[in-house]
Amino acid sequence: MGSAASSYTRGIALRELQAGRINVGQNFSEVPEELTGDKQVVLETVKQNGEAIRYASDSLRDDKDVVLAAVKQNGNALRFVSNDLQGDKAVVLEAVKQNSDALQYASEEMKSDKQIVLEAIKHKVDALQHATDAVKGSKSAMMEAVKQTQSLDALQHATEDVKSDRDFFLELVHHHSYESLTFASEDLQNDRDFVLEAVRQTGRDVLDEAFASLRGVKL
Repeated sequence: MGSAASSYTRGIALRELQAGRINVGQNFSEVPEELTGDKQVVLETVKQNGEAIRYASDSLRDDKDVVLAAVKQNGNALRFVSNDLQGDKAVVLEAVKQNSDALQYASEEMKSDKQIVLEAIKHKVDALQHATDAVKGSKSAMMEAVKQTQSLDALQHATEDVKSDRDFFLELVHHHSYESLTFASEDLQNDRDFVLEAVRQTGRDVLDEAFASLRGVKL
């Protein structure tokens, strides 16, 4: 934060912030440096610009009230908060609700949390790239991701183990679309028995369209 005239008091700062007369930009330059540890001043500031929390004192970047206000305004403010609060489920949940990409700033534990990840991908399926293999390698989590987003694009982030799982893809074919098979592993696409079972589940009429491009398997 930048310097300010000594006459710029806490009371003035609060009045100006609450009235919206201070333009809280990325550099937080209009708020005096000596007020960076004042909870009420920082709270009012991050309500206008969540990422301004980067200039707050260490103690306030570890204050749950302040951090929640910041991530509700801008989920990416999670980047600048304490390590402890990057691993706080309530904080991370609010952050990814506001901005799916905030998941990348969460702790590894939170990136492995199914509820957090599924919330993050509600508005942007590619946020799944920030999840750990604990989620991307979970058949149940990946199945739920497809169901929730109504998009097979989630499968591009699945681990190789999931992409090679016969039962997983047969279930996808049965409940969703044969197009899901394009995300299956090469070995699975070349598995004659698997292809035959998929055909039985989808119906013979889709054989040409569904499998003509799948490695030339002869049935």
